[in-house]
Amino acid sequence: MRTAHVQLVHDSTVVSFADARRVVRALRTQVRRDFAPVFGVQADVELVRRGEQDRRAWQIAIVDDEGSAEEQGWHELTAAGLPLGKVLARRALAESGGWTTTASHELLEMLADPTMALAVVVWSDRGSRLYAYEVCDPVQDDRFAYAIEGVAVSNFVYPEWFEPFRRRGEVDFDHRGACSGPLHVLPGGYASVTHTQWQRGWRDLGPSRGKPGASRGSRKLRRRRTTTWRASKP
Repeated sequence: MRTAHVQLVHDSTVVSFADARRVVRALRTQVRRDFAPVFGVQADVELVRRGEQDRRAWQIAIVDDEGSAEEQGWHELTAAGLPLGKVLARRALAESGGWTTTASHELLEMLADPTMALAVVVWSDRGSRLYAYEVCDPVQDDRFAYAIEGVAVSNFVYPEWFEPFRRRGEVDFDHRGACSGPLHVLPGGYASVTHTQWQRGWRDLGPSRGKPGASRGSRKLRRRRTTTWRASKP
């Protein structure tokens, strides 16, 4: 199991360092106990003050708002070009009365897809769509959050949420068991999707000399289909 080194960087006037320290303990528990067994990624989470960052660490900046983030130079990547998340604490406090579920949300989605490049293809008779591999967005509303040692943390979907062949009630689709089936977006949540165009289809990259063609029933051949897959006979 891979382990990411993640630092929460305290750079806020509306969140105390002591409160942030308490939240980090809850986030460590959430990742170790709830998230890592499902997604196969562990995290060493620690809290530091601005200026104490380890250049080798992924970072989540706790800032006041967009303006303070821009003024302090918090952009899309860390100074070393590594994954960076942001918690806009003043906005979170104004909108929901807390900022901790936002910190949890950013941490879990960073661990699941650190480069924001993963997506899942969902086929249908009307075409196909790409679902961004965002594991907290569909269940992000605080009514579906849960508490660890008194700290509210974000709910998150399981990999099965992205698998349309799953039947309702067959498995859990999120940690709280609130989703009734795959691709189910709860009230207050959302899923980022885009339509795809498959006129040219998939192409293979890499050396082709002597490479056998796609065999019948192979994943390669199935991937090249532009319609829904065929179900087997009983």
